[in-house]
Amino acid sequence: MKVVVPPRPTIRRRRQLSLKDGTQTKESPIRWGRSVAIGVVGALFNVVMVGHVGMYLSGPSLGVDYLPIGVFCLFLILVAMNAVLKRVGLGLSRGEIIVAYVIMLVTAGLPQSGFAGRLVPALTYPFYYGSSTNEWASLLYPHIPSWIGPSDPWVIKTFYTGVETAGIPWKEWFTPLAIWLVPWGGSVLLMCGLGVLLRHRWLEEERLTFPLALIPLAVVGEGDKPSFNRELTKDWVFWMAAGLPFFLRLLEGLNFHYPIVPSLTLGRLGGIGEVFGIVDPRWVSLLGSNYIEIHLALVGVAILMRSEVSAGLWGFEWFMLGIGALFFYSGIGQGQASYTPEWTWGYSLFKRFARLGGSIVAVGYMLYSARLQLARAWRLAWRPGEALNDDELFLRWGFWLVGLGSVLYLGWAVLSGMEMDTALIMLGLHAVVIVVVSRIVADGGLLWCSVSLDPMINTALLTGTEHMSGRGVTMMVLSNQMPMAPRGNILPSIMDGFRMGSAVKASPGKLLASMGLGVAVASIAGLVFVLYLAYTEGALFLHTDTFQGSAGWPWGSGTNYLLHPAGPNSAAWLTTLLGGALMGIFIWLYRSFSWWPFYPFGFAIAESATIEHLWMSLLIGWAIRVIIMRMAGAQGYKRIRPAAIGVVLGECVAIGMWALINTLTGTLELGITHEVSTW
Repeated sequence: MKVVVPPRPTIRRRRQLSLKDGTQTKESPIRWGRSVAIGVVGALFNVVMVGHVGMYLSGPSLGVDYLPIGVFCLFLILVAMNAVLKRVGLGLSRGEIIVAYVIMLVTAGLPQSGFAGRLVPALTYPFYYGSSTNEWASLLYPHIPSWIGPSDPWVIKTFYTGVETAGIPWKEWFTPLAIWLVPWGGSVLLMCGLGVLLRHRWLEEERLTFPLALIPLAVVGEGDKPSFNRELTKDWVFWMAAGLPFFLRLLEGLNFHYPIVPSLTLGRLGGIGEVFGIVDPRWVSLLGSNYIEIHLALVGVAILMRSEVSAGLWGFEWFMLGIGALFFYSGIGQGQASYTPEWTWGYSLFKRFARLGGSIVAVGYMLYSARLQLARAWRLAWRPGEALNDDELFLRWGFWLVGLGSVLYLGWAVLSGMEMDTALIMLGLHAVVIVVVSRIVADGGLLWCSVSLDPMINTALLTGTEHMSGRGVTMMVLSNQMPMAPRGNILPSIMDGFRMGSAVKASPGKLLASMGLGVAVASIAGLVFVLYLAYTEGALFLHTDTFQGSAGWPWGSGTNYLLHPAGPNSAAWLTTLLGGALMGIFIWLYRSFSWWPFYPFGFAIAESATIEHLWMSLLIGWAIRVIIMRMAGAQGYKRIRPAAIGVVLGECVAIGMWALINTLTGTLELGITHEVSTW
């Protein structure tokens, strides 16, 4: 019997699709006091959990992804506890559980590489590791502001070796960290403001999918005082799917403790060249950073994506590799891949600045699409009396949050010694990156997403560094370390929070204020915990990458820029323009033709560190969805959705279980994770 497959919706039809997953359910009023209290307590617990497991035990990074394992496991525990609480009349409503989860979600990455663990080690690194070999004393020290960190040699030395009798020197750290909270606060306000300005367009008009928001909503179902969704827990497909990754992770952990137990872990199977035995040096160079990896959690999320989104994410990876093949077979090759303004023409420069140009055009398109909301926000910012409802009053705050956040960062940067033009470009490029990543996560639900576009590198090549002072270069690289860290981007979680909040009819203004409170508390708690760990255990004996690897990167980059000043790189400019033109063509094709199968914003992250590792999982998830839709239609896809949610839950629960076991037993370096976060 021939199955009739309905045509793919056009762009206009996509915008008319209604939101599901409980938005029509009658919701009990949210008691904000206890919701926020639970969320903040959970965020504080996450600080300790992420810090202890990730930095002390050198185990899995539980808080770095956009569906963070640690926080998601806390959410599952809260849902399970609610089954008991509601029996004694203390149950939380669906909205209260979601609000608490959203607060924990936006704070998940802050204890480690999102904020505290990235900032604090970098402030001591040059003074402890500076030597005559790296010339930091002569090149960097004269340009480092006195407030950058503690100056007492004992305070710096004991940060790495630990203190035995003396207490932790909190006083010496108070002033520098208070100053660093200014640009970080500016970045947070900027992200909150952008979230407010884009919320209506993405949620109400374009009705983006938000796959990562659908998963917790599916877990709680539509009950007023929920435990686990009975439709899931009674479905054998869900349990079979959840059991597969749980069993594989169980074997992986047992193999670590008892090598006699076989391990059947999927994960990274090897580089493309390695798996297929490629020996041609041109192909080895091109494919050396691309891997064949199967991450079951991401396969599940890819099944929840629209097929054109997942196709665009893996399809543009191979489109970019095809361009790379032309570079290598024409004899141009990789080019110089050094982080200096001397970066020469080649595939390495092309793929970076083509992504940059594509990202700029993508954000321009998003802003143009939201022009009515932006114009309304501008008008209401100056004339609040014209607001017609609470949503419009909330919209005006988007303008002021973006403005205040920008002023805080720019003021800090200029007073610290950075040139104003450099600070403006850094801020603009940072805004482009966080918006593009947020859109891709909202559309595609990638567990981790980075466009690999550090504002520092792009600014150095586009504007050159010969006009910058030594202090300007130093502050540029430190600004790139924090507050512009890729893992410090909380805007995707803010947008997912708005999506979940709309499903439970939470006031967006109260929800944003709750998220802001959580970020403030978690940021300060994260700083305190990192200092506590370092001075009690010694940074030399903690997670190597956090306290030594990534902490030294900005200082090495600053040295390169000071040793090799140069003017603007014309190849970078031309490639940026070319990448922008390509993105414009892809957007036009996507908007104009329903047969065009590729999501255009996938070009913005093609050949980035994210997709180099994740393309295979996205391809598998895309293929499963397409085959099911063609063979069984919408009903078949509805039947497979519990399996997609199941593999995500099974993977997260197994990883959380081993993190708990290793915490209780003090096991070091069992870094079982879903491995989608690669650097």
